[in-house]
Amino acid sequence: MLTKNGQLIVDIPEIETPALRIHNLLSDPNGMQNTTLSTTDTFTIQEIEKLWYKEFTTFPIEALNYYDQEKELHITSKGTRFIFTLSGSAEQVQTLALLIKQEKIFPQRYLYIDARVPRKLYVCPRDDESCVFNLRQIYDA
Repeated sequence: MLTKNGQLIVDIPEIETPALRIHNLLSDPNGMQNTTLSTTDTFTIQEIEKLWYKEFTTFPIEALNYYDQEKELHITSKGTRFIFTLSGSAEQVQTLALLIKQEKIFPQRYLYIDARVPRKLYVCPRDDESCVFNLRQIYDA
């Protein structure tokens, strides 16, 4: 995988993956020009991706966005944004996978699914204007 900044991340499964875009939510537009990922963050992102490809074979990754200060990885698949924190990443993906397999959650119904709280998900419906506002306000999405 090659980040937007040109950093090569090795050991990603041999599946086509979009480039990782790195964001910084500081008001300084020049704040991220030379930012690189730490080794720990790189490893964690790789782990999330490996679990994603294992657990969600029918959900191709359309976009990868990493928010540096927040230590968040956002995966977009089938128009839904999945939000993960880099701490506790495996548990977040496994919780999400379990709930989808048990048909307790249907990702296509949601604009975003926030898995940052351990063993819990926060979902935001596609037609909820406050959800759209949240994404634009917080992540400039």
